Amino acid sequence: MVIFRVDVDTGVDICSLDVHTSVVVCRVDVDTGVDIFSQDVHTSVVVCRVDVDTGVDISSLDVYTSVVVCRVDVDTGVDICSPDVHTSVVVCRVDVNTGVDICSLDVVTSVVECRLYVETVEYICSLDGNTRVVVCRVDVDNGMSICSLDVHTSVAVCRVDVDTGVDICSLDVHTSVVVCGVDVYTGVGICSLNVDTSVVVFRVDVDTGVVIFSLDVHNSVVVCRVNVDTGVNICSLYFHTSVVVCRVDVDTCVVI
Repeated sequence: MVIFRVDVDTGVDICSLDVHTSVVVCRVDVDTGVDIFSQDVHTSVVVCRVDVDTGVDISSLDVYTSVVVCRVDVDTGVDICSPDVHTSVVVCRVDVNTGVDICSLDVVTSVVECRLYVETVEYICSLDGNTRVVVCRVDVDNGMSICSLDVHTSVAVCRVDVDTGVDICSLDVHTSVVVCGVDVYTGVGICSLNVDTSVVVFRVDVDTGVVIFSLDVHNSVVVCRVNVDTGVNICSLYFHTSVVVCRVDVDTCVVI
């Protein structure tokens, strides 16, 4: 159980969990001390989140329904996202500069009808109204498809870098498992999944080749995460309980 997390420069407690309920009690801005994130310890519902500079409430949840009632732009006060409080469906989201509707849901079917690029009013994401499957998503500059789903299986077939055309993320259409993710410049694998277990086998730093994140393929436990410059272990999990044993500052090795 994480008891506390402190800012390493000031020692200020910026995140505390109730050890009995595992609920975040408070999170404060380390510069001002303003509470920017509070949860009701009985319901685990976020009561409020305020902008630390203005104190304006930018996200409020109804404590009974957990529905976001409003979110406003802190500079203009414009409502940029409002769900219907009865259905929890986002009715509209508008660009705060132009007022253009860039995302609308059909309140009956909850299907995204369209999402527009506000400069060209070009469709960049459409859902099939019958299957709710994303048909295509195109790069707004060149029209190239950067993410396509098989309309029958809803599986992403490929995602390519729009500049090079290199496949940077591929899913096995039968298992929906990511086979590989490569750096688009070097081709080095930076994230690989075992296609049988769906477990991440390794992730390497693309400059040094150092493994910075490894999972035990049998129990899916994080074995180690090291700082790529120093090799210092900064996050370790105990195999049997999956509890974080320690996190150390990479410069001082002090447990924080």
